[in-house]
Amino acid sequence: MITYIRFALLELKKNSRFNLIIAFEIAILLVVVVVTVSSVLSQLRYYLPMKDILDSKGCVAQIVYSSSRYDEEDAIYYEEDIKNKYPCVDNIVSMSHTTLSVADAEKYVNAYVYDDMLVEGYKPIMKNGKWLTEAKQEDGVLNVVVTELNDFGFKTGDEYQIQSDDGSIITARVVGEILDGAAVLSRYGKDLELTEIDSYFAAYYYDEDKGDLGFGIVSESEMDKYGLDYTLSTGVSFITVKDSSTDEELQTLMDGINNSGRCVEMSTVNSNSIRTVKKSLLFMAPIMIGVLLFVVITNICLSSINAKKQLRSYGVYYICGSRWKQCVFISVFSSIVTAAIAAVLAALALFIGDKSGLLKNTVIEFGSWQLLACLAVVVLYLITAIIMPLAIIGRTNPREILKNNE
Repeated sequence: MITYIRFALLELKKNSRFNLIIAFEIAILLVVVVVTVSSVLSQLRYYLPMKDILDSKGCVAQIVYSSSRYDEEDAIYYEEDIKNKYPCVDNIVSMSHTTLSVADAEKYVNAYVYDDMLVEGYKPIMKNGKWLTEAKQEDGVLNVVVTELNDFGFKTGDEYQIQSDDGSIITARVVGEILDGAAVLSRYGKDLELTEIDSYFAAYYYDEDKGDLGFGIVSESEMDKYGLDYTLSTGVSFITVKDSSTDEELQTLMDGINNSGRCVEMSTVNSNSIRTVKKSLLFMAPIMIGVLLFVVITNICLSSINAKKQLRSYGVYYICGSRWKQCVFISVFSSIVTAAIAAVLAALALFIGDKSGLLKNTVIEFGSWQLLACLAVVVLYLITAIIMPLAIIGRTNPREILKNNE
């Protein structure tokens, strides 16, 4: 075994320039695959995090209220208002609102309180710092993400003291900034189309003339941890009902929500969202098929060229006592080393692109799906590295190989 590994390394060294070209070609192939998978996932980035809840029985609601409705019996300000009034409700995933008052200063931060499911399910494009799920949590510190441009002038790393409802002082820390123009979960509902999940997300731009002066985002679990108050906002709330609930109970819930805002049945949102996703994927199908064919053809060509280039060496090894299986092992081990070099080159290219900011405003990222796709490409390359030498030299007389390659 050790002897054949040495032979493989010898072949790599002997054909170092050619193998480096192959490594570069595979690295380009891996980058193309990462870009393609990222593009496909970008079409699903809004739907996938909410897939499980959209499959549930319930409704998507937009709560609308004003100060003139505070004393009305059907007004809804808190999740408990819905749960107490409608026992059929099982769970509420909401986007709420709060005002973080800066202690000893006449300013405040408009902040939106995301249910932890929303925090974990979707990460907007960041300008600086980290998203809430990536930031370290410390006792006594409330993590806040702000928009890149904001009227209160906060930047990543800033800390300020906020005052809770009971008068206690809590430290708020800005852990990140959302890129101006990045898509965020819609905060206002007058133009919100409730029937399809993609419409819940909209690009946010700082605009002083329109009164869009920036905002902060905090997680619901941290707000609860420090006893800070928040109310349902005019954003979206996903309300699920118990499995045992009847259609009449769901309709009663929706009628009540419509008195304080508006809502759409979850099944309607789910079916419309799936239809949109299918259209997007159908549009990308030719690209995906083209990339797949490119991957297959490239792997076959590279393995064929590599096998033919090493044909004479295989003939010499065979004359010296090796068998074709051992020759194939030499080819496979050489391919493993070449693929490893290619993976390093591809990772380096993506790393440089990320750190230089070239990928900042794109959908390109490297996650578990991209990793699986790259592994599939490498495995396919190694399989062809086994098949092609066998196909080319398996039924060939070694003397003919040496004679033809004199």
